[in-house]
Amino acid sequence: MNADAVQALAREYWEWRAAEQPQTDDDIPRLLRPTGWRPRWSPRDVDGYRADLAGFEARWESMERPDPDTGDPQVRAWVVDHALIGSALARARFELDVVAGWRHDPSFYVDQSIGIYFDLLRSQGPFDQVRAGTVIAALGRVRDVLAQGMENLSGHAHAEQAALTARTLEEASGAGAGEALRASVRALAQLVPRPQREDLAVAGRDAADALEGFSRWLHGDIGATPWAPIGRAAFRAFLSQVALIPAAPEELLDVGARELARAEAFSVIESRGHRADSGRGPGRGPLPDIAWTLARQRDQEAQLRSFYEGRDLLSQPETLRHYWLAPMPDHIRPLQWLGVTDDINWQRAEVPAVSYQPDPAREPAGLGFFDDAIARDPMTGLIHEGAHSQQLALSAVNPDPVRRHYYDSGANEGVAFYNEEMLARAGLFEGASGSAETVHAFLRLRALRVGVDIGLALGRLSIDEAAHELAERVPMDRATARWEATFFAKTPGQGMTYQVGKTQILGFLADAAREPGFSLRAFHDRLWREGNVPIALQRYEVLGDVSVLDKVRW
Repeated sequence: MNADAVQALAREYWEWRAAEQPQTDDDIPRLLRPTGWRPRWSPRDVDGYRADLAGFEARWESMERPDPDTGDPQVRAWVVDHALIGSALARARFELDVVAGWRHDPSFYVDQSIGIYFDLLRSQGPFDQVRAGTVIAALGRVRDVLAQGMENLSGHAHAEQAALTARTLEEASGAGAGEALRASVRALAQLVPRPQREDLAVAGRDAADALEGFSRWLHGDIGATPWAPIGRAAFRAFLSQVALIPAAPEELLDVGARELARAEAFSVIESRGHRADSGRGPGRGPLPDIAWTLARQRDQEAQLRSFYEGRDLLSQPETLRHYWLAPMPDHIRPLQWLGVTDDINWQRAEVPAVSYQPDPAREPAGLGFFDDAIARDPMTGLIHEGAHSQQLALSAVNPDPVRRHYYDSGANEGVAFYNEEMLARAGLFEGASGSAETVHAFLRLRALRVGVDIGLALGRLSIDEAAHELAERVPMDRATARWEATFFAKTPGQGMTYQVGKTQILGFLADAAREPGFSLRAFHDRLWREGNVPIALQRYEVLGDVSVLDKVRW
């Protein structure tokens, strides 16, 4: 057992990963990239990634493993850290060779081109000369990235994902992706130093033209093949090697079905015998003014911190960063369709996290499911995204570097979803029936995602069927449902993490509560601090439950 060897491997791997990891719609694993970084996805680059990864894997496999069935905290910590590195390596392999979005999914190249630009916009702070130069350089690479995408995708793109990407690009912001990007660049020009505005305009025009060309190409004969799910064997390997979840897909489907029934039953009780669904979002009636929403969220954030402390649930140190709503900036507003409009990056945990909220008065088509809920009651966002903000900030100062860098949404999303129901059960929404109904809508959504995610991975659902299921059973607006179904199709195993992670936490809590000297606050403090670590490994480290290690790779 060599702790230094594990730390050295982890350090080298994450330095490599920061350059290789593809951009994603998910806001949790968002990275600050190395200076001068650019996405590289030629076949030669992919072969290089595979070779590098094989070297890391060989080093990981060669490490001598101790007997895990011990009460020695150092041995347990080593087992957890070693398993985390193995999981991280398996994730990179899964992305490259199983999902292979670089080969099959046109939206992958939208993410690696203007998605990179979008990432740069969401970080807080002024657009000084250096930052503006980075943005201009990112726009300047859009044409080359999309050209590489067309080369890689020809004859290999999945037809369903090609059609969905084309439709998304055509409908973006109601005017098309190219015009949406132009509008963003025009607004951004007012924020960058004057000498760089012309360079920004030129780069923006070229990027928008390239994006429109990519959209036209998708409508041509690109040799697309039918979309193929990864299948049960690959998904089973994902569970045991990447997500470190000691369960079979069928067990998780059963969890999702039972939790969906539970959520729907409690929704009936909450609404006194009927489901009063709006069909668009969790709320009804006119939306409040954006200024009211922003001011109320500030007050609620302070109330929530007091609630955590007053109920002895979770420590709230004064140094813990805040999570604020802010008005949607004009340079971000046209690109909302690209992903979550927030800045909760764990690598910037010293600054307050922020989530940009659209102004209902400026959205003639109305707000989507989540924005609608937050506009009516910002607390419904605080209990999930606010939990992410706190958990990531606390994990960012974890003394173990392996656990600072490791990412798997099973724990991250599980903690945030657990936090929602935990606070509701603790009495946060007493007397607020509308907000409680929204929480039940969230319960339905997260439970339903299990069946949608696994159904897509196993080929039991098409992308259109998954979107219909979400729209009808949550219910939610069609645009959000389609975005979710498309995202889950290209990221197998992500959609289930909310419910599966929460279910694991509840089991962990129930067993930990029987231990001598148990404290709920201490349990939560540790859970948030270790919130990047899969719950099965946390269970092993705290309770010594070696049975979970028999079903996952460590």
